[in-house]
Amino acid sequence: MNTTYITSHSNPRYASYRRAALVAAMLTGWLSASAPCTAQPKSAELPRVTQVCLVAPDILAITVETGKVSRFPAENYSPQPGDSIVLRDNGHTSILKRSGTDVGELLGEGAKRQLIRFWIYSGDALDTKAADNPGTFTISSSDDPAYRAGVHPDDVHRKSKPTDWMPGAPVLPTRHVLFLHVPAALKEGASYKIDCGGLIIDTPRITFINNSRNIRSLAVHTSQIGYRADDPFKRGYLSIWLGPSSSSGKNGTCSYPAGLKFELLDDATGKAVYSGTVEMAKRAVDKELMFRDMNFNGTDVLRMDFSSFSKPGRYRLHVDGIGCGYPFEIGPNTWSNAFRIQMRGFYNQRSGIALGPPYTPFVKPRDHHPDDGVPIFQSNWASPIWSDEPEGDVGKGLKSKATTERATNGWGGYMDAGDWNPRRVSHMKATLAQLEIADLFPEYVTKLRYLYT
Repeated sequence: MNTTYITSHSNPRYASYRRAALVAAMLTGWLSASAPCTAQPKSAELPRVTQVCLVAPDILAITVETGKVSRFPAENYSPQPGDSIVLRDNGHTSILKRSGTDVGELLGEGAKRQLIRFWIYSGDALDTKAADNPGTFTISSSDDPAYRAGVHPDDVHRKSKPTDWMPGAPVLPTRHVLFLHVPAALKEGASYKIDCGGLIIDTPRITFINNSRNIRSLAVHTSQIGYRADDPFKRGYLSIWLGPSSSSGKNGTCSYPAGLKFELLDDATGKAVYSGTVEMAKRAVDKELMFRDMNFNGTDVLRMDFSSFSKPGRYRLHVDGIGCGYPFEIGPNTWSNAFRIQMRGFYNQRSGIALGPPYTPFVKPRDHHPDDGVPIFQSNWASPIWSDEPEGDVGKGLKSKATTERATNGWGGYMDAGDWNPRRVSHMKATLAQLEIADLFPEYVTKLRYLYT
């Protein structure tokens, strides 16, 4: 549960301060702040440094991404000499073989036949043994006397998790975060060079300028949705689970010094509009009474309360000597905007209707509708929501009581992961919840506008 307050790494609205860092990095040919760049030629196959930040005054975090999965859109199949088609899965799957190699699956018939190529994995894995070794890294600085001669970190923790998947991949694309516990807190405004030694990555030398007011930290968390101006409860959080250390055997708990200060910064100007003191919310040793009597974070969680601040605008939370969280909005329509986004997501997954303007920019013709010649057959199995059928495998239940009777009005519902199974129990629960909202709050719902323009 250590990711409870973590916002998406792919947030497209990543503030002007990160764009400025990217420009600086490209001009200098180094990795500056959180932007990947290097003066030496890169290989697209090498592990990629994508972010550098502080998560505590004396802990540097280096994010390294490895591998990628390439996917391909469906394409019209054009037969070539030597093509052969092999039936698999009891004749249900047609595999195209070209020059003796499995290329992909064939769908459809005749002139409408399409090819879906198999995914391709590429990219080198990270040498985790070298990455876990404190001797791999040397941190130096001409601005900070504590690092003038160059020092190794006292310890290295690593947190690794897959970021993609494909069947049969030799390894999975992975995001590694290397936490370097350095001997002394880094000075604000000072420039540091991180030499990664024999670690084979796209940026073996990194320049880090410790401008904490302009760099996003993995440890500073705020609501991804934002806050209404009149919300009585507005908080951010400071926490990070570091992952274990193979060199020292320590766990991933990260503790912070008492008395840390935080600021609420205007995202456009960087001006502080509010300040306060970071307070302990729950220590790593405190138990959380959720499902099991344990601490799910595995680390200290500290809070930053700015509930009394209500001026509308776009802000970011800054912790002195560490960094900032993602920018967020304070405004009158924050929750309505979140509701619109969620409902638009539901709408774009609707089955059985044509999608397009003025309600969505996503254009899709009507699908799985009986009037278009799609056969939909009746099953006598009923959802446990409104019957005495036992909970269990929905697919098996539908098949166990399938009939040859055609359903005349069996369309609608929502897609799931891009495929068609709108009668799943969870889908019907979503529909019932939406109807309940409309029933309980008709005045609010009728005032909302769903046009994407």
